[in-house]
Amino acid sequence: MRPYVAVVILVLLLSAVARPATTAADVSIDDPKPLTADEKERLGELLEQLRSSRDPVLKLTPLSRVVDLGPAAIEAALPDLMPLLDTRNGGLRHDVLAALRPPVRLANDQMQRIERLRADPDESVRQLANTLMNEIRVYRDQVAAQRKLALTGQLSTKQLLEALGGEDLKKREDANRVVRQRSQDDPEFRREIAGQTAKLGKLARSPDASVRVTVMLLYERCFNPLPLAAVPVVSATAADTEDDVATAALAALAHAPSSNADAIAAARLAITRTGRVQGRALSTLATLGTCDDEILAIARQILENSSAEAWRGACAIIVTNRQRLPDVVERLASAVADRTCDPESRAEAMKAFAVAAAPERSIKDLSRVLDNARVEDARSRSAACTALMVMAEDARPALPLLNRIAKADNDDSEVRKAAKAAIEVIGRN
Repeated sequence: MRPYVAVVILVLLLSAVARPATTAADVSIDDPKPLTADEKERLGELLEQLRSSRDPVLKLTPLSRVVDLGPAAIEAALPDLMPLLDTRNGGLRHDVLAALRPPVRLANDQMQRIERLRADPDESVRQLANTLMNEIRVYRDQVAAQRKLALTGQLSTKQLLEALGGEDLKKREDANRVVRQRSQDDPEFRREIAGQTAKLGKLARSPDASVRVTVMLLYERCFNPLPLAAVPVVSATAADTEDDVATAALAALAHAPSSNADAIAAARLAITRTGRVQGRALSTLATLGTCDDEILAIARQILENSSAEAWRGACAIIVTNRQRLPDVVERLASAVADRTCDPESRAEAMKAFAVAAAPERSIKDLSRVLDNARVEDARSRSAACTALMVMAEDARPALPLLNRIAKADNDDSEVRKAAKAAIEVIGRN
C-alpha cells in the first residue's frame, strides 16, 4: 500500500472514532443560507473533484470542503452524495451520513435510504444512522411546531382567548404557548388583556388546568393592581387542587389591594398546604403586609424542615414582621453561612436574618459574606448588600465596608451596584 493512502486511511479511522455524537440540542431550525455566486462556483469545482476521484479515500477531502460550505451546498450536492452511501468504504459512508444532519432538507426517498443504513455491517455507520434519523425527526417536529406557533401568533388577542376556551386540544395548546409568551414580552398585548376581564373570569373555570394556569399568569402579568372585580375569581382559584394553578393564583393575589379581605383570606387558607403553594401563600401575605401570631408560628415551623419554596415564603413573613426573633436566629444564620444552599433561599434567609437577629450579629455575619470575594459568588455578595439595606439605619456600622466595595473598580459590577443601593438607603435614614 502506498504510504500516502495508508496515512489517509489512518486519519479516517481515527476521525470516525473521535467524531462527537450528534444530539437533538445541536439541531438548528433555521433554513439554510443560500449560496453566493462564489460559493456556487467553488461547489462546482469540488463536485468535479468528487466525481473524478476513483479511490473512495480521495473523495474525503472534497466532501469535507463541501460540508464547510454549509447546508445549502450539501443540499445542492445531494445527487452526488447519496450514491456514495452505497460505497464499500465504511469511513466514506460514515462521513456522507454526517454531512446530512439538519438543517439539510431530505426527501422521503432519501430518508428511506438512510433508514436502511441502520442495518449497515459497519457499527459506526449503524450508530450514526440511528442518531441521524432521530435528529431529523426532532428537527421536523421543531419546524412544524415553529410554523404553527408563528401562525397562531398572528391571531388577535380576542381570537387567542377564544382558542383557549375552545374544544380543539391542539389549538388550545398552541394558544396557551403563545399567550404565555406574549404576556411576558409584549406590552401592547398586556394592555389588550386588561380589557378582557369578563372573558378571563370565564376561562378561570376551564376544565383544562393548563388554561387555568395561563389565566392566572395573565392576572399576575397584566394587572397591577388587580381589579376589585377580579379578586374573588382569583381568590377562589387559589384553592384549586392543582398546585400549579393555586401557586399562579396566589402570585396574582399579591397584586391585590393590601387591605382586601378576600385576597388575605385566600392566602391565609393556602398556608395550611405544603411545598410551593404554602411558600407562595406566605410570600403573598408578606407582600400584602399581613402577619400575625398564627402566620408567624407557621413560618417558624417551616424553618425547621421544609422545601426551598416554603422556606422562602417563611423568610418573607419574618421580614414583614420586622421584629427580633431570637429563636430562629441560629437556623437563619446557618443558611446564611451555607454556600451550598439554594441561592434564592439563601438570599431570603439573609434578609430574614437581618431583621430577626440583633444588629451587631446581623452586620457581622453579613459582612463576612460581602467581604469574602475569594469564596463567595457575586450573587451571594449582592444579596448580603440587599440584606444590609433591609436593616436601614441599623446597618450604619456597615457603611465603611459598603463604601469600600462600591468604590472598588476591580470588584464585580453587580456587587458594586448593590452596595451603592444599600448606601443610599442606609445613609438616608
